[in-house]
Amino acid sequence: MVGSPLLGLRVRVTSLDQAITILGTRTTVAVVRSEGLRGALNDPSLAPVMARFWQRMNTVADVVLALVRTLRLKGVREDQTFLAGIFHDCGVALLAGQSRDYAKAFHGPEEWPNLPALDEAHATNHALAGFLLARNWQLPEDVALAVRHHHDADLLGLPDAARKMIVLIQFACHLLASRGGGDDSEWRAVWRSCANELFLDAGADMAELEGKLL
Repeated sequence: MVGSPLLGLRVRVTSLDQAITILGTRTTVAVVRSEGLRGALNDPSLAPVMARFWQRMNTVADVVLALVRTLRLKGVREDQTFLAGIFHDCGVALLAGQSRDYAKAFHGPEEWPNLPALDEAHATNHALAGFLLARNWQLPEDVALAVRHHHDADLLGLPDAARKMIVLIQFACHLLASRGGGDDSEWRAVWRSCANELFLDAGADMAELEGKLL
């Protein structure tokens, strides 16, 4: 994680001590908790799907952490933002394990499936499943709320920290879609609220930020 180019480190990290110093103790613990989740959800029969899933979750978590540090956001903790990023689609792993038909969508050629459409086709909700898993793992309430609402455009009534985590996830997913050519249909509904929550000009500032991270 520390070696991710998104964090923009100018020195090579060669030891665990260095990595912990750079990440901080709280974020290091968040990384360890994410590894616990990875182990708990491991299903050898779904190895290709899970490899793709964790690659996506790790990348989103890297991007949201880079965004927090680049924007120097107040009111959100790095460790909780990382947890929200890496847990946001954890419901997908549960549903894929329960339904091979659901899992088939992750064998397709697209960069990442349109999850709301996939949920609708299977009469389920990965965000709700993820929320229940986050609660079961006793994650912070703001993190659980971010997991539950990360596809929502209307964030009124949610705590400030949860709202910021949600828009960071939405922005990160938009950046990945822009880079990989995946489905980006949700961005049209959420881009303005993202800009407002992140105190960005919806045009110039966001475009400049995208250029830095893409």
